[in-house]
Amino acid sequence: MRPFFTGLLALFLWLGGHSLQFSTALLVLFTALSFYFMLEESRRIFSPLVCVSLFLLLFLYYRGLAGSTLTENLGLAFGALGAGLLIQASRTKKLAWASAGIFMVSMALNTRPGPFFVLPFLVFWAAFYLRTDANRFWKAFFLTAGAGLLPFVFNSIMMRILSDTITIPFANFAYAIYGLVSDGNRYVQIFIDHPEVAQIQGNAHYLEIFRLTWSTFLSKPQNLFIGMFKNYCLFFSNSWYSMYGYVLSDHMLLTTIVRYALYVLSLLGVICGLRRTDKPVNKLVLAGFLGVLLSVPFVPPGDAHKVRLYAAALPLMILLPALGLQWCLDWTQWSWLYQPKDGKLPDRSSFRYSLFLVGLTLISPLIIALLSDAKAYQSSVCPQGQEAVIMRYDQGAFLRILREEEFFLDRMPDFHYGQYALSVHGLATQPEIAFFETIEPPAVISLGIDLNTGGELWFAANPDSMPAEDGVYGFCGRYEDKPYTFFYADQLVELSSVK
Repeated sequence: MRPFFTGLLALFLWLGGHSLQFSTALLVLFTALSFYFMLEESRRIFSPLVCVSLFLLLFLYYRGLAGSTLTENLGLAFGALGAGLLIQASRTKKLAWASAGIFMVSMALNTRPGPFFVLPFLVFWAAFYLRTDANRFWKAFFLTAGAGLLPFVFNSIMMRILSDTITIPFANFAYAIYGLVSDGNRYVQIFIDHPEVAQIQGNAHYLEIFRLTWSTFLSKPQNLFIGMFKNYCLFFSNSWYSMYGYVLSDHMLLTTIVRYALYVLSLLGVICGLRRTDKPVNKLVLAGFLGVLLSVPFVPPGDAHKVRLYAAALPLMILLPALGLQWCLDWTQWSWLYQPKDGKLPDRSSFRYSLFLVGLTLISPLIIALLSDAKAYQSSVCPQGQEAVIMRYDQGAFLRILREEEFFLDRMPDFHYGQYALSVHGLATQPEIAFFETIEPPAVISLGIDLNTGGELWFAANPDSMPAEDGVYGFCGRYEDKPYTFFYADQLVELSSVK
């Protein structure tokens, strides 16, 4: 469904010799560079203090994603570059930069689907406030709208190239819309009310959910408005599902104070956007926020904590409290505190980096297809009562859990059992916690793919029985399904390649 991030991650894995650590480090690097370019553009309009605040909000949001393989990584990077280019467009009043910025925001939303209503609001902002005269409104409109539609075309083409089945684009929206019309419940509500839907495969699965959604709406249309109200209440609450749910510390009082301060600054940002019409950036921030606001019912905050589903628009969202803070600073007489600074980079720097990252993303699947050398393998027969698994072993993609008495620093991929057990309790649900608590040291664990079947599995083994070099190996062991497919390996077996 989301080929942009998948292709880029595959390229990073290939470049790093299948090391997940190397790949996630590259993701963090590219995202950090995107933040840098956004902040470089921001400092030309906002004061240094406001730019520091922007950086802190970006950091607080990204700290929960850094090191993961979620599409939010690339969506956030594209979104930050888009926000930076739009800020540049508001300063220079050039449609070219606005088109580039809207294109990057659209790339972000195609990478990590979220508040899509942001796009039309940005298009109308550019058409109204960046045109040179009344006759150029439609020219500006079609130019920016075309830039926003282009990533959808790229996404569709890439899906057709990479996928063996044609899936309805953004089809999993069906889960969210059913939850909305069924009294504002979470996306899993469809499987609670209609468990038989899980047995339907392909596009028919999503079409059936849409049919059930329409039927549910007709039976109780008032539940749609109840669901919308619940989502808005959650979005503006003091919880980790709220607009500032990612602003979190160990002290709840401090967390609450900072969150409400951000809400106050956001309100001031709205007032500033409405009153001060002389600056295009004020209307840009307001347009982005209105797009997010209208999207809230259809991107339920409760479906993922810390507004993870809003990663593509997060850089635009944090501009609202930034605008409010800048307005407050403008009332002071300390020019060193509120006046913007000149940027250190040429105007085209953000555009060039954006072009590079988009180009790398689009050609990644083609590079992998040309350079990969897929092989089939077969293993020796395992002892009675055991089963064979063939999987790739890469030390950069395994976690080693060792006993407490061993002396070393807890650092990826090596952890003492105590640190591992503590981290396990940070997982989302009790079944997950209970499951991973059964792992005893010493052990190596990883998520892998059985090359015999193509199925996903969790893998665990004693470190002493693991090979010294990376590669594809056969293992004999036993399966357990509680609640995930877990394979406990006992020994290595001979493996031969079959073309």
